[in-house]
Amino acid sequence: MKILYTNYHKGDGGGHTTYLATLIRHLGVHHNVTLAVPASSRLYSETDVADLSRNVAVEYSSRIWNTPAVVSHLVNIMAADRFDIVHVNGSLDHRSVMLARMRLRGPRPPVVYTKHDNHEISGLGPLLRAHMATDHVIAVCDDSARKLLASPYARCPISTVKNGVDTGRYQPYPALECEALRRAWPVDTEDRLIIGSNAGTANYKNWLHMVEGVSLLPPQLRRQVLVAIAGLPPSIEQQARIMELGMAGQVYYAGLLSDVRPFVAAFDLGFVLSTRIETISFACREMMAMGKPVMVSRYAGLPENIDHGVDGWVVEPSSPGGIAQCLARIIPQRQQLRAMGREARAKSVAKFGVERFVGQTLAVYDELLAA
Repeated sequence: MKILYTNYHKGDGGGHTTYLATLIRHLGVHHNVTLAVPASSRLYSETDVADLSRNVAVEYSSRIWNTPAVVSHLVNIMAADRFDIVHVNGSLDHRSVMLARMRLRGPRPPVVYTKHDNHEISGLGPLLRAHMATDHVIAVCDDSARKLLASPYARCPISTVKNGVDTGRYQPYPALECEALRRAWPVDTEDRLIIGSNAGTANYKNWLHMVEGVSLLPPQLRRQVLVAIAGLPPSIEQQARIMELGMAGQVYYAGLLSDVRPFVAAFDLGFVLSTRIETISFACREMMAMGKPVMVSRYAGLPENIDHGVDGWVVEPSSPGGIAQCLARIIPQRQQLRAMGREARAKSVAKFGVERFVGQTLAVYDELLAA
């Protein structure tokens, strides 16, 4: 099968990068995969090193005057290779593929669109893309599927394929190794409950809500907690908020990590508290696969990961007070966290595996080609 993957993100790319890199890593061995993404993207550089795809630099642009050149470039790519499937991953690359496909002579490849974010689906753009350049839609969570069914994409077949993680790569570390990793941090971790997140530091991730929640705890509980984050450096405004809360000594920034596993292994529980954009969160599933119970906000598909009180906790969105109440129950019962972590790991192996994710995606392609 000849597959063209497109994505418009420059730089890190977040979950889009994880999604496509996972598919390419597993499908590139048996199929002919081409990746059309910006040269400055992490996806371009990482998959180029892996040598599992043919990478073509395409600089997608929202500026109308750049569109003809981008579309012409895609026309040349698509005409030269005659792909069986084109899989688009964002509105900008989807629009460009739509315009390029209109210019192709002969058979036109079917287009699969994955809805990665929780942005509202409205306006002329989605209407045109749904009618002119979408043969199948993939929703990454049940919440997204419901919203797609109430959008112009309802005219298309919609499959829910929840994001999967490599549970062999993301697995619990031995307890002694976790302790050694904690001690290696340049902050005091002795007897502290470490609450961490590898979901990133963007504002919509609302990691500061965890810091605020900890700050609301009674002093005897608050001093037991260390909040650990990784990703891009916190902004000046975010740093100022930490200082304002008097939490500078209880927040550890680990940096922008190429491998988050040693970081995740060192903490006791994870969190993802997004209130915008997020759908189901690769980061949440990675932490659970590594045996960490996770606290999530009741937003979009995040609660779909968690059985409250069993392998994590669900709190109301934008509620530091609710987070504090939840932590006040967790801290005195820290001994239960390892059992909850085992439940998180068991769920990951049973439901979050990459084999299921890749297999269900491939089934969408096969269904289209058999039609």
